[in-house]
Amino acid sequence: TKNVRLTEQIAAFHAEAFDEKKRLYYSEESFDDYYYGKGSTYPDGNGCIGILFEQASARGHVQESIHGDLTFPFAIDNQFITTLSTLEAGRRLRGELLEYQQEFFRDALRAGGKASSAGYVFGDPEDRGKTLAMLDLLLRHDIDVYELNKSQNVNGTQVGPGSGYFVPNRQAQHTLVRSVFEPVTEFPDSLFYDVSTWCLPMSMGVPFAPSSSSGRGREVTSLPSLSVPTPPPSSQGSYGYAFAWDEYYAPRLLGRLHQAGIRTKVATRPFTARTTNGTQPFDFGSILIPTGLPGNDNPALQDLLRMGAEEDGVLVSPLVSGLTPSGIDLGSPSLRTLTAPNPLLVIGSGVSSYESGEVWHLLDQRFGIKVNLVEKTRLPNVNLDDYTHLLMVNGNYGSFSEDMVDRIKDWVRSGGILVASKSAVRWVNSVELVALENVDNDEASEEDETPQRIPYARAGADSGSRLTSGAIFEAHVDNTHPLGYGLHDKIAVFRNSNRYIEPVDNPYGNVVQYTSDPFLSGYVTDENLDKLRDSAVAISHRVGGGAVIALVDNPNFRGVWYGTNKLYLNALFFGSIINRTGE
Repeated sequence: TKNVRLTEQIAAFHAEAFDEKKRLYYSEESFDDYYYGKGSTYPDGNGCIGILFEQASARGHVQESIHGDLTFPFAIDNQFITTLSTLEAGRRLRGELLEYQQEFFRDALRAGGKASSAGYVFGDPEDRGKTLAMLDLLLRHDIDVYELNKSQNVNGTQVGPGSGYFVPNRQAQHTLVRSVFEPVTEFPDSLFYDVSTWCLPMSMGVPFAPSSSSGRGREVTSLPSLSVPTPPPSSQGSYGYAFAWDEYYAPRLLGRLHQAGIRTKVATRPFTARTTNGTQPFDFGSILIPTGLPGNDNPALQDLLRMGAEEDGVLVSPLVSGLTPSGIDLGSPSLRTLTAPNPLLVIGSGVSSYESGEVWHLLDQRFGIKVNLVEKTRLPNVNLDDYTHLLMVNGNYGSFSEDMVDRIKDWVRSGGILVASKSAVRWVNSVELVALENVDNDEASEEDETPQRIPYARAGADSGSRLTSGAIFEAHVDNTHPLGYGLHDKIAVFRNSNRYIEPVDNPYGNVVQYTSDPFLSGYVTDENLDKLRDSAVAISHRVGGGAVIALVDNPNFRGVWYGTNKLYLNALFFGSIINRTGE
């Protein structure tokens, strides 16, 4: 392709510059273009030429390497050399690059007109937060988006004017549209530098589908406001307030209420309530604010509810009576009292800085929830009783002393909530906080087969081809369980490991499981796919007065997997109300 040809021409400038300095370098080995979110691939979807330079770090001023001492100035010099050679390539190839860009968008427009569908419809009538977050990304990339002028069925979800949008294939950004909407299930290779797939609506957790008829209304030229109508003041005689948990930013409002000392409850059973706007249904996970409870006459309450409506897009309904037309009444013990979480996140040496950073960002930046950080080596110096949750992400926790393990166990039995994800799940299993099977799934075949000779040169490729480097799978959610509140029955889960867990014996503890036919997009071997079928995604297990929540995958991947964020947030807000059910 012309993109590859121009890439090779530009690379020749870099090679010439490095040859002149007698520097070692290589190309066309380690990096691929499958993942459109990668720095060197992202430009390719936008009519540019993306090229990746990766320079080994000196990890400070100087580091020993197989080629001698690698110094910080030397590493900087290599980057500077490629900066100059890039500028020179751009100057010399200016005409060809501009011509390529024009052809790219012209060809994309033509290809979009020949696509098998008119475009894509997306939207979630129950969650404007995620829908608008996705719309925002599309608009930022100059992708043409239109409002829907009629209702459409999107894989079982009815979306229409005000809740759904249409993205036409016939547009200059068709290449990018196709890359972010189209699942990929076939690959010419089995080795991947980064993740093997990316599907934006799956990552956002927003229903979508190709559409043969547009049903397009007005073009969207600016991002609509997230705000919804503000509830009237409590002086009008409100018995209390209630809001659904479906909205993406509902946890942000609940966090603000906790910080202000407002007493809240969560519905563990559905009900229908009389509101100032008529009778309304409230599902599992709905939040209740009874105005008659001590402290809930706080003058700041109305400001917080207004902020929730305007900034979080959460529709708060004033309630006129505690007696409901159907379902539980508002004084029912099935409305469980909530307490403000005070989580402790383990970070530092041996803990994934990516995944701990993703949790920190999710809680602190996106949802305004205070999170305390502790270096893994300093955890023995911490009084765990000061915290409600211990958050352990992917990492190596085998260095914990027996005393530290016993302290964590005692803390959980006394009411603490331990949230473990990825390899931390293996640790909670190894210390017998929860009994899991097939955590690693590395058992050798029982059949005594005669070993076959395989060429040594294939070892790296064979090993790499068995990895699940980043693919998307479908899982079923029990959204009557506190961990599943506010989630759809089925969700798209991102996974980049070959870690498998069988469902636990307690049938009520298997909150999220992969379906029997889970493959949605990306590369996975048949063997790994078979292991994945019906395996566990999220497990809850009561231990004394506390609980262990095991998340096999990372629900906060790179800060963009909005679709499973609520699984983590539910562990934070509702982990303490999970009942003992068969352990």
